[in-house]
Amino acid sequence: MALDVAVSRAGARARPQPFARLLAVPASLVLGLMVGVSAAVRFLLALPHTTPLYFADEYIYSTLSYELATSGRPTIRGDAASFPALLEPILTAPFWLAGDPELALRLTQGLNALAMSVAAVPVYLLARELGLGKAFGLAAAAVALLSPDLFYVAFILGEPIAYPLVTWSVYFGIRALHRPTPRDQVLFVVLAGLASFARVQFVVLPIAFIGAALIARTPLRTLKLSLALLAVPAAGLIVAGLGYYSGIAGFDIDPGGIAHWLTTDAMLMAYAVGWLIVPGALVGLVLARARVERAFAAFTVILGVGLFVEAALYATNASVGPGGRFQERYLFTLAPLLVLAFGLSLRHGGRARGAVALIAVGMIAGSARVPLS
Repeated sequence: MALDVAVSRAGARARPQPFARLLAVPASLVLGLMVGVSAAVRFLLALPHTTPLYFADEYIYSTLSYELATSGRPTIRGDAASFPALLEPILTAPFWLAGDPELALRLTQGLNALAMSVAAVPVYLLARELGLGKAFGLAAAAVALLSPDLFYVAFILGEPIAYPLVTWSVYFGIRALHRPTPRDQVLFVVLAGLASFARVQFVVLPIAFIGAALIARTPLRTLKLSLALLAVPAAGLIVAGLGYYSGIAGFDIDPGGIAHWLTTDAMLMAYAVGWLIVPGALVGLVLARARVERAFAAFTVILGVGLFVEAALYATNASVGPGGRFQERYLFTLAPLLVLAFGLSLRHGGRARGAVALIAVGMIAGSARVPLS
């Protein structure tokens, strides 16, 4: 008994007290503080942005919002816009009722700062759903808040509203695939629909959900509710069309150009997420074994492929300048998911190390061959 007490006291002395105290703080309190600080800091950083810079998108969103507030119709200078991504203009329309454009901008930036910061909450919850622990979950939530693309807070765009909706959609989608319940299925469909209503590009979320169900072997009979609900907006999309985005039907399918942008986007995404993270993330996705892990891996891979193809197709056909550009607006929502996939690889220890090292060497060789510029 004396020996046990001595060992316990030695262990207590060996653990750094500040770290032990941090782990003892409720995760909800830490997460709430992170979200609050992020929202405040991002709002302050947005204040220097006083006039539209991201043309023509900021003009479209702000005009739609203004005319929704003043006329009640989604128009641009009185003409029907046929713009399907109306969630952001609908949410910000009340800000224009005061008749002060600067106040409307500041209120929009405040909403954006809060919305993008809240995205950390589902990232943390998804980490816990995957069994990655409190500390890793908070670290993944921090990555979601530290993404450079939170600079979109300053702009009148759909991304700030879409970001939290995508992360919440993935969280409830994985829950519905792991333990199908009517609540989680309905929440996934609603949130995925709202994400697509904010940014049409996220229409790939339902596709990722169905594909993940097949790969994770979730019985489709348990997903009848979500599949039936998804059929309604799909039918509406077929009937109504894409409106403003209907031009994608005329895009040229250039295999060489698409391949170029797929590889370029993948390389730049690796730089953005971190070259210490990506090799482990890829291995974690491959080695997923438990049902919830397989569902997450399949959902992430299908969603990622869909977004990469969209970005490559757009860059090939509607690029700015002769050389095109990296479409980070399509891809930045994948960053926290790759961090979670990296967490899965940590469970496999020695089995993962060789593959991680091999992928890392390949990435180093590729970066040496292809300059970042």
